[in-house]
Amino acid sequence: LLRFSGEMIHLQTEAEDIRREICSMQQTQVQLACRAAELERDLSAGVEIIRSQEEDKQQLQGETESLREIVMRMDQNYRELYEAANRKLDEHEDEKGEIFRMLQQMHVALEVQEKT
Repeated sequence: LLRFSGEMIHLQTEAEDIRREICSMQQTQVQLACRAAELERDLSAGVEIIRSQEEDKQQLQGETESLREIVMRMDQNYRELYEAANRKLDEHEDEKGEIFRMLQQMHVALEVQEKT
């Protein structure tokens, strides 16, 4: 009986150790499940951030292309205005030359008149 009682105590101790181990494993399992859920939320948030950044990137690329087109049109308009201004300047130079020649002719005509 004593021997049986000793074995029972040994088995009870072993059972207690196993229960503690099982309890510890269950706690670890719960902690791991919580950590997995947290990582899944983080991953989902990260994926959303990446998606949002990709949308922003595409929008910026579109805006950049629009700005390039605007700059090209502005450059073309500037060239056209510059050419038109140069043509006008040339026309005014021609007009000034004609006026100057007319004044010279009038001056010569007045000198001729004064001599006669």
